[in-house]
Amino acid sequence: MGNRTSNRRLTLLRPIAAALSLGLATAALADDLGAGYSYTRDDYPYDELVRQPLTAAPGEIRLTVPLTVDLSKDRAFEKPYWVPASVYMGVNDWLTVGLVNDVYANGGRAGLIGGFCLGGDSVCARVWNNLGAEAAISFFRAGPMQAVVDAGLYAVDFDDVHYDARLGLAFKMSLGRAAVVAKGSLIEAVNKRDGVEMRGNVMLSAEAQLQLAKGIGIFGRLEYLDAFDLAQSVSSADAWLPFTVGALLTPMPRLDVGALFRVQNAFGQGATFDGRQGQLFFRFHI
Repeated sequence: MGNRTSNRRLTLLRPIAAALSLGLATAALADDLGAGYSYTRDDYPYDELVRQPLTAAPGEIRLTVPLTVDLSKDRAFEKPYWVPASVYMGVNDWLTVGLVNDVYANGGRAGLIGGFCLGGDSVCARVWNNLGAEAAISFFRAGPMQAVVDAGLYAVDFDDVHYDARLGLAFKMSLGRAAVVAKGSLIEAVNKRDGVEMRGNVMLSAEAQLQLAKGIGIFGRLEYLDAFDLAQSVSSADAWLPFTVGALLTPMPRLDVGALFRVQNAFGQGATFDGRQGQLFFRFHI
């Protein structure tokens, strides 16, 4: 009889112990000021890449001004050059909005490089020929972890404007002096679809970040890019796997200086290191 009573007590205590363990684990995560913490503009980790959330702090304006050059074989540093600027604003803890004409961000029919084209009429059809609007919603935050759903609408080629829409998910987890970021997006042509062989694109990426010291971070990113057509249930046979390495320095509060090197198709179908880009960028946290 005593054994049965003890067993019943143990059975009742197990879910209570599990709940307490979960609560303690959640509290521990909440105390870890990683990528999932709700920072303000004052305590935002401007000099620690691995702790920065995927979304901006409430009231923060994040302006990025890059200069992108072609480093491809036989075309290194040839014009045009590109300035794919972007600006984001943190509306509150869970919503960030922005305007972009960023490199690779537009996806779909925008190609691999977009933004302000520098080089003159001989190489640029228009100086400014695309613009996108984006919004990101943070739906999960817990200490080192954050998950975001984001969407965008992009206008491409102002002379014969067509629109692409994007829907994506992103996840980041801080791991001490390191962090991992995973993203996935679907891009679909909104208008003028009849003249497009593949009306959609899929973009996947996995990124590793490492904090070498305060104000010094490095990262590496592997992407998967493929085209598809949902209506015909077909995809392209030549998916690309770009590879990017870069560094981010914070020489003074709220100013980042970064550089990256990207191979357009390092490991995909027809892989080659001949197609390359380099980028130097400045990021201002206002």
